[in-house]
Amino acid sequence: PDLQLVYQGRVAVSVNGRRVAYVKAGDWLGEMAFLNGTNTPATATVTALVPTRCFAWDPAQLRRLFAKYPDVAKTMTKMLTDDLMAKLEGNKGVRKLEEYQAMMNAALVGDTISKHTRDYLERYAHKHQICSLLGEALLHELGWTRE
Repeated sequence: PDLQLVYQGRVAVSVNGRRVAYVKAGDWLGEMAFLNGTNTPATATVTALVPTRCFAWDPAQLRRLFAKYPDVAKTMTKMLTDDLMAKLEGNKGVRKLEEYQAMMNAALVGDTISKHTRDYLERYAHKHQICSLLGEALLHELGWTRE
């Protein structure tokens, strides 16, 4: 699989049907396989939550570039490692997002949602940095629209 850098949008990363991370613009995809030096099939499923664009690099070509320019290899390896560590730390954010989704699911019973509940959800989303586009994507997954 290619090494990819998300430059626009947001995606969910799932393993065996369970969400394990959310990736935003500026984050990498495929860095684990690249850092391990494997060409094995991807172990995760990536799903765009909003329109998303990525830059992609062929791992073999990138390794040839690294062999020619060791300083580039060192810098890129640090960037990829830092990104992976941030994702591991970000799993806490995944749990907050799962809690938010569960609250949305519980709140969206019937055809209306109370102003009090909507205000609470908005405060929760703001506190835990859940962007409005992601909130919209979660609503869509639940089969709801903003109307």
